[in-house]
Amino acid sequence: MPNYPNAAIAAHEYGHGLGLHHASFYNCPNAPYLETGCDMTEYGSPYSVMGSHTNFGFFNALEKDYLGWFAPANIQTVTQSGTYTLDHLEVASATNLKALKFQRAANDYLYVEHRQPLQYDDNFTGTNAYNGALLHVRANTGAGPLANRSFLLDAVHPPVWGTANDAAL
Repeated sequence: MPNYPNAAIAAHEYGHGLGLHHASFYNCPNAPYLETGCDMTEYGSPYSVMGSHTNFGFFNALEKDYLGWFAPANIQTVTQSGTYTLDHLEVASATNLKALKFQRAANDYLYVEHRQPLQYDDNFTGTNAYNGALLHVRANTGAGPLANRSFLLDAVHPPVWGTANDAAL
């Protein structure tokens, strides 16, 4: 790789060094998520430096969970219905809830997060990221280099194909 003096590219490559794969966009024509018949864009998530490193967004909740960056109070696996209040993902806190995980199958979770225009996440102009929740799932590929790839879901547009820029629920 050429020697680019670009912090976003350096952060993206550092993420690979930590074991992360690309943050992709997964768009289905008839539902937020289907096992088949969907379109995957490799670098499609503009909300993670592991996706679109031109936006330089920070890591998403799935990636932060994998890296062990959350304090125990920051992430909750949802096992029953209820009302949950998420703090924005960007600022560290030992006590505030930052993300929810919904188990879909063994080692397979749907992550919910909330973003605000703070720190590295202040450049999502032209998106609706600050107006709702972003949803991510982990690539269901087991072990290996794709195991830590996150897929941003478009929960807004089914049954119409959408874009990652307005995927927030």
